[in-house]
Amino acid sequence: MLLRRYDHVGIRVTDRDRAVRFYGVLGFRVLFDESLIEHSALELINDSGVRLNLIYNGVRREGPANVLMDEPAKWPGLTHVAFIVDDMAATVAELAARGVELTEGPVLIDERRLICFIRDPDGNVVEFDELRGTELRDRGDVEPAPAQIVLGAQASAQVQRLERLLERLAIPYRTMPDASQLPAPLLADGGARFDEPLAALLYVARRYGGEPWAPAAPAAMAAVHAWVARADDLDLRALEDALAGRDWLALERPTVADFACAPLLPADAPELADFPRVRAWLTRLRPAAAT
Repeated sequence: MLLRRYDHVGIRVTDRDRAVRFYGVLGFRVLFDESLIEHSALELINDSGVRLNLIYNGVRREGPANVLMDEPAKWPGLTHVAFIVDDMAATVAELAARGVELTEGPVLIDERRLICFIRDPDGNVVEFDELRGTELRDRGDVEPAPAQIVLGAQASAQVQRLERLLERLAIPYRTMPDASQLPAPLLADGGARFDEPLAALLYVARRYGGEPWAPAAPAAMAAVHAWVARADDLDLRALEDALAGRDWLALERPTVADFACAPLLPADAPELADFPRVRAWLTRLRPAAAT
């Protein structure tokens, strides 16, 4: 078994909004909210693609906040999360400017790492590491930046749907500047290249959104793919009827099916005047920062 890298770290907190504000200071923003509500969780992401899940069903307790770190008895469990930073001095200065106090460090660990620690409002320990020496990066100790997604320059519905999904997932991308002189696929991501629109949508959803957006569980996958297969045959009336009594097409959360089937109209388009459920659905599909 080869484990390639982490997808996310889950952190239990007692106050959802307070935790979102705190991790927002560290550069995280909400990516998934309503799709994980049944688990009392939401997913955060930063500009480097680092993800956190905040599980907001924690119970406040008397005494030390962190039962793993502050009790005399040492219980098993995950004790902290560590993030790599480029410049420890700049990180410490920025934390201080934002009112976040260090609980330990900076201290040099075995000539490889310069580290410091903070705690979130619930006492969860967060570590920052500056890796020392360029040879560490050459050995692969630092995860390389993800390959940038490139979209074809053609102004097509397929490209617009990909742009909508990438923006909702907060994934950076760029568009080829001149497709007439440099032939390009609809989507390229490192060595992966796609010319078929629905295949490109499914790739992005699974690669960058994971199970919530492109499920592998058989029943959920079948429900999603049934809608994706119909994407080109749906009109506004069919969508209005399908959204009766529900927020999303395939599952009780947004999936790639919603982006495959969504008409390329703004939510306030005059054409939607007679389709209030479609209008509300398109509003929900927009990135959190835009709603």
